[in-house]
Amino acid sequence: MDVVRDTLDERILRYLQEHIPAIQQELRAHLRVPREVLERRLKALERKRLIEREPIPGRTYIRLLRADIGFIGVRKTQKRAYRRQKPPKGPPRVESDPGPMYQ
Repeated sequence: MDVVRDTLDERILRYLQEHIPAIQQELRAHLRVPREVLERRLKALERKRLIEREPIPGRTYIRLLRADIGFIGVRKTQKRAYRRQKPPKGPPRVESDPGPMYQ
């Protein structure tokens, strides 16, 4: 199953890979997203059968169902343009000491 990089889905799935089982409140605190947004993404992942939620009074556990998750796409850091150094403005520098070759 392929998931696009730099999305909330990727962040959720990577957290679930590291924290087994995860609690929904801890996941929301770690990702720093509103409750409604997290609920929407978790429902979408549940429909894709990537995760399973187990509501227990007081907390909801989230479990990753698949281990064959691949992350595709280019990261934002790879998309950034390479910043080139600009040549210095003004006349070219002339060295005062020509060196031993020219003496």
